[in-house]
Amino acid sequence: MSGLVKILRRVEAGESTFEPVDHTYEAMLKFQPTARALWHALKEELIERCVFKRESFKGRLLFTGAYVVQGLTYKGDRFLEREGTFRGQLSSYMPSTLKWVSGIVAGVLLAALVRWLIG
Repeated sequence: MSGLVKILRRVEAGESTFEPVDHTYEAMLKFQPTARALWHALKEELIERCVFKRESFKGRLLFTGAYVVQGLTYKGDRFLEREGTFRGQLSSYMPSTLKWVSGIVAGVLLAALVRWLIG
């Protein structure tokens, strides 16, 4: 399960406050993937509204908190439903492999069609 899916499951369960465990620089760095996943979910319209808090630490602007004001959107619900299926999990973990296999199959079919048309 990807980080985005885990975060969305937490939002679906009603969690709305996301913060680092403490205010040390190391805790802030560990929190960044969670905040970025929420940022991505907001930009992809998977969650309704989220407010982010950022502060400068050691010359870096880091997320120090994220607060989901409203829950998942319809699109977010559908995303989690799709991720709950085997097909959804397969496509999220191996999209390049699936494209590669479908490309080979298409190539073989095209070659057979060309041979049939010429021969």
